[in-house]
Amino acid sequence: PRRGPGSSLSPGSGRPGWYPCPTIGNPCGAMDFVQTSVSYYIKTAGQVGGLEHRAAQDAATKVERSASPLAAAPPRSEILKLVQTLREDAVLEYDEAHDLQQGQLEKLAGKAKAVADFQAEVRSLRPAPKLARKLQNVRAVFDDGFAEPSRVESPLVLLRDLAGGLGDWDELIADERLRSWMLLRRCHKDVFESDFDEIKHGILWDELRSRTGAVTRKTAWYVRSPCECPYHYTSEPVFPHHIPPWFDKLMRRWLHGICGDNRPDSVNLNLYEDEDHGVAWHSDDESLFGGLHGDCAIISVSLGDTRCFQAARSLGCLGPRLVYDNESLCEVALGHGDVCTMEGYFQKYYIHRVQPLSRCVRPRP
Repeated sequence: PRRGPGSSLSPGSGRPGWYPCPTIGNPCGAMDFVQTSVSYYIKTAGQVGGLEHRAAQDAATKVERSASPLAAAPPRSEILKLVQTLREDAVLEYDEAHDLQQGQLEKLAGKAKAVADFQAEVRSLRPAPKLARKLQNVRAVFDDGFAEPSRVESPLVLLRDLAGGLGDWDELIADERLRSWMLLRRCHKDVFESDFDEIKHGILWDELRSRTGAVTRKTAWYVRSPCECPYHYTSEPVFPHHIPPWFDKLMRRWLHGICGDNRPDSVNLNLYEDEDHGVAWHSDDESLFGGLHGDCAIISVSLGDTRCFQAARSLGCLGPRLVYDNESLCEVALGHGDVCTMEGYFQKYYIHRVQPLSRCVRPRP
């Protein structure tokens, strides 16, 4: 600024607001330099790290508060040292954040590669020995020297044989070594078209939802006294209803020629009402059926439109996922009136699923 009359640059004299700056050489110049340097630092640190460094803001605020026109300016060397320290801190913080992010990405990539390697092994049908040791029942599935008791050693009469040759039965899976059978009788004449609507409107349905909240299907669990046990889908229980007389009459008509008066005392019903409805790979290995420790017969009666049913030998679990053996995969279209049975140790060694349809004309239980 210009000097007016009577003004002086000597200490202790001059107009209010003026003071000598030995470092910069002009009034208020030190404060301007500090603000400019710190602003430059914040801009540079943002370019380097993509971060808004709180320490820089605090330092800038502190300097601004202390740097008034009436106060003595800090030496230039201290200002430069402060700016350099703050900038180094910002760079270090950015490097640490970058390293952490890289580590997380590498960890995710490692998991993705492990899943890809596992899937490749499964596609090859014969898992490597190291992988095989991690899977349940792999020895039983692939070791031809292992066998469950035969039907001669431990007698077992299949439902097809109890039916006395009634109708034609297809052997979809006949695994004598693992004591597992899946049999199919097409278009049972005692399953009427009207049965579908009677069941759909007469059953008390519960909705099952996925983790995202989407409905995957409707279900119901009916039992015959004295059974009162609930049915569990993982941790979600479905509480029982007693089989009503009208439903018992349907079951008697459907199954009398197959198992006589020895009808099942529990019924699990599933209604696939939407094209996205289905059920993932699973086995009916609940303890109340006893399928993991002995022979178990499960009878499936299909009503309504045709759905794709698949079954295959289980290779155990990879995390929460059930993995199947491609070589043993069996796929069949189940239509109205089809009766499918899973018998012996089927629930111990095999898994099954109903795939969602891309298009569903009519739902069916």
